[in-house]
Amino acid sequence: MSPRDGLTGLTKDANIEKLGIQVYDAQSEALMMLVPADWSGWKWVEFATAGSSVQQAYPQPDKNGLIDQPLSSQQVVWFAKAPGATRMIVDGMMAVVDG
Repeated sequence: MSPRDGLTGLTKDANIEKLGIQVYDAQSEALMMLVPADWSGWKWVEFATAGSSVQQAYPQPDKNGLIDQPLSSQQVVWFAKAPGATRMIVDGMMAVVDG
């Protein structure tokens, strides 16, 4: 595979069940948006930042479960299908905020 601008590359043996982004917001809440990793090759991936696609990365009962701007950080995250090596290429990442 060769990188393409802004795309995520997976091989058939990637061993990845879900991938996404994790953000830390203005309230120091850790939130994730995930998608199934059900393709091989290159794919442009976008994540909704509101509604049911946003989940807390771990239980944070004192937080509101919403993304409060501005973000303090963002990271790529993934979860393996099975124990063992995983393989993924991320060629770019950007966060666009309306307003």
